[in-house]
Amino acid sequence: MDLLNRYMEDIESRIQPEEEQSIWAAWMEFAQGACKSGPFVPPARTPRPSAIEWMP
Repeated sequence: MDLLNRYMEDIESRIQPEEEQSIWAAWMEFAQGACKSGPFVPPARTPRPSAIEWMP
């Protein structure tokens, strides 16, 4: 279980609340039909490197 927690903590440490809020807002705008700028393309997350080496 300790190994699982290590991986989960690594993932959680790379999540940026402001970025998630922006993505959520874009999806809500799309879901409510307010997106009028052509095909919907949700904002992409900024890749952040892992702090640990993941096992294959």
